[in-house]
Amino acid sequence: NLYYCDGGYLQYYDVVDQYEQSKEIHHVYTSDIRKKSTLEWIIYCETTPLNGNIREGEGISLYNRWGNKGFLDTHNHAGGSGSLYRVFMSNNTARKSQTGLWKMAKVSNPCPPADIFTNTVSLWR
Repeated sequence: NLYYCDGGYLQYYDVVDQYEQSKEIHHVYTSDIRKKSTLEWIIYCETTPLNGNIREGEGISLYNRWGNKGFLDTHNHAGGSGSLYRVFMSNNTARKSQTGLWKMAKVSNPCPPADIFTNTVSLWR
């Protein structure tokens, strides 16, 4: 995650959401940079390129083998302002079509230097 260039890695959280009907849905968070098995994801491409590289814009699925195992998936609408869907990990094979597909985009400079006009700090006297 590139939020403030320090958003952490995608991590599976091994607690079932008590408000969800299915016991196969788990929270997904970002975590710090410590190496943990929960941070490791397998990338599956919709089509496999000959050179094995992921192509920009290609539909991919992210699979985590830790604990109960499962795919990164969207589930229900998010309640926060400016948010669309909640993100979970699900090993439910009956997931709705397309909710578990993601795309990667190439970023030339993920953490550019601070822009003094967009990253303002309030100063108090």
